This record gives sequence, structure tokens and C-alpha cells, in this order.
Amino acid sequence: MEINFKIKEKREERGFSQIELSKISGVCKSNIGAIEVGVIKKPSFIDILKISKALNISIYDLFEEKKGENIWEKE
Repeated sequence: MEINFKIKEKREERGFSQIELSKISGVCKSNIGAIEVGVIKKPSFIDILKISKALNISIYDLFEEKKGENIWEKE
């Protein structure tokens, strides 16, 4: 699963709107929306870090495909 879908999935699991996530994370709402729909394909590390902290998840969780499989290891 791509990072944009993971962020949206985790945000919705926690019941946050994009506006709420923006306020909690400090990432502007337009960037969160652009990340989730795939306009921003490679979000900045800082934005990913802020979003993961706001969602109370490990940054690694956003990049993990399945248990034990990491997208960075794919060719």
C-alpha cells in the first residue's frame, strides 16, 4: 500500500478530518490533502514525521507493506 493510502487509512481510523490532522500535526491541510490523493508523491521527511507523531504511529508503519516487508527493499 502506498504512503498516501496509509496516511488516509490511519487518519480515518482515528476519526480525524484532514483539518484536525493539520492542526495536530502542524502540516498544512492542503499538503495533507495533496499527499492523500497522490498529488505529492514524495512528501518531505519532516511532514511524514509530523503526521506519524500526530497519528501516534511509528514512521516505519507508514512504509511497511506487510509484516516483515518494507517498501524500501523492493526493486
